Formats: sequence, structure tokens, C-alpha cells
Amino acid sequence: MRTAPLRADQMTFIDNIIRYLTQNGMVDPKLLFEALFTDQHDQGLLGVFDTAASQRIVKIFAGGE
Repeated sequence: MRTAPLRADQMTFIDNIIRYLTQNGMVDPKLLFEALFTDQHDQGLLGVFDTAASQRIVKIFAGGE
């Protein structure tokens, strides 16, 4: 997925995903646009990652990869 080093906000976003997965076992892709995942940016996933990366991340959690 990475083509360049992650920025600090992206690393924090991924860390939040890992923490959520640890506590809950799975992530509904809709949650990536709601509270907890909107701490770094009010648009959640799309505010932290570009469109292509966001689509790949959603696809992973939707079971597509």
C-alpha cells in the first residue's frame, strides 16, 4: 500500500485502527469516517489518506483483499 513514508497523522490513524481491531476484532469500513477515526481529520479516512489509498483500505476491511 505504501509508496512513500507515512506522515505522522497517517501513522496515528493506522495506530487507531490497530487499537480498534485489538479491542473489537474487526472494523466496519463505515467507522473509518466516524468518531475515533475523525480525530486527525474531520473527514476521517479521506482526510488523512488520498482517494486511492482510502479505497484500498476500505477494500481490505470490506473483505476484498
